[in-house]
Amino acid sequence: MTALLISLAFGGFVAMLFWQAWALVHAVPDENRQFLDRPPLGFRLIWPLIALLVHHGGHLLGEERRRATTLELKRAGVEYSVSAEQFVAARVVAAAGFGLAAWWLGGMLGHAGSAFALLAAAGGSFYPKLWLRETTRERQGAILRALPFYLDIVTLSVEAGSNLTGGLTQAVQKSADSPLRRELSRVLRDIRAGRTRAEALRDLVERTGNREVQMVVSGLIQAERTGSSLGPLLRSQAEQL
Repeated sequence: MTALLISLAFGGFVAMLFWQAWALVHAVPDENRQFLDRPPLGFRLIWPLIALLVHHGGHLLGEERRRATTLELKRAGVEYSVSAEQFVAARVVAAAGFGLAAWWLGGMLGHAGSAFALLAAAGGSFYPKLWLRETTRERQGAILRALPFYLDIVTLSVEAGSNLTGGLTQAVQKSADSPLRRELSRVLRDIRAGRTRAEALRDLVERTGNREVQMVVSGLIQAERTGSSLGPLLRSQAEQL
């Protein structure tokens, strides 16, 4: 009789756990991604867990941490694929997954599973950060390689009598898709939306985090402020790059 009661109690406890888990998952609303990019493959594989953590714990992310992570995502060009909360949640899921796998493997091999699991969890948490850093490095390299070509087109347009906005428009229209083209298209959209050229260009510098782009933008803003001719400045910067 005692064994039966224990079995019933244990079965009820397990059923309650499953019901609570189902309720947590069911409470997560569907995300509207109509105007968002598709997440990278690694994120898509664990997306239900990411969505679960963001819905129930996303509010715990501090504002300073959110701003810093959002800036990192912008510089990697993935801010429309993954939000700051989703990226932090992915790090938590990766840490838990790596830690559990290492704990199970360590138990199978007869080693100290706990210590091995802690090391694996730390590595798992760092893995999305490593991916973001590599993506940022590749993107900044692509921007640097494309920058002289864009400066040449803008220089020719300005020397032919166009203003800076017209030169940027020509550069975007005459080039293939690239990270720099997408960023300059965003600058033009910001200007058309009513922002000043200086504000739109400063945002470009923040989004790219590229030192060469910062040098070019600083020269352009200074020339516009002092009324200097843009043609010689652009030609000089294009030759230096």
